[in-house]
Amino acid sequence: MSQVPERRTGSLVGAIVAVVVLAGGSGLAALFSLFVFPMASDGCGDADSHLICTANGQMLVAVGPLLAAAAGTTVAACSCALRPGRRAVGIGIGYVIGFGGFLIASVIADAV
Repeated sequence: MSQVPERRTGSLVGAIVAVVVLAGGSGLAALFSLFVFPMASDGCGDADSHLICTANGQMLVAVGPLLAAAAGTTVAACSCALRPGRRAVGIGIGYVIGFGGFLIASVIADAV
């Protein structure tokens, strides 16, 4: 009778924990950006041409991180089915996507 090595089980549990942390962290960042980043356009004047001073820019900084968090969490969750070496790469890509959207929105909101 063969037993599953403990290392494999632990790596799957660690991967699931990493995905849950990604979902929670990027979700909180997305909620923050939904309510705070669009207010960065308060200092815009009529002649300002910054992206945050447009309606499309405000929508981008509000909704973009939410979509990136959902996409990053999906990529990371789907990576749990891969082998352990590739699983870590997939989860890492999910983190880059999930928090990358927040960072891009932060740069756009800080342009004023």
